[in-house]
Amino acid sequence: MQQPTRLEARIDRRARRILAGAPSAGLRGFAVECAVFLAKQAWACVFGALLLLAIVLVRTLIPADAGLSRNDVLTVVALAIQAGMLLAGLESGREV
Repeated sequence: MQQPTRLEARIDRRARRILAGAPSAGLRGFAVECAVFLAKQAWACVFGALLLLAIVLVRTLIPADAGLSRNDVLTVVALAIQAGMLLAGLESGREV
């Protein structure tokens, strides 16, 4: 198993603290557990969400007959997102 990034480790520590203080049963405990789960899943979807946003923006803003293909623009955007996440420490080199 690979080591988490610093940000992922912080998210995990915070989630464990929240869960440790939450009731183990009942509606409130269930709600807290669901909220922590959803936050962790949202973090896992950052790249996909950014790429989906890029797809919508490229489709909306770049005409079909532009000099550069929409798919080429999306490839460059995907690489830029990955590079940005790597430089910001949001992903490890192994994840890329």
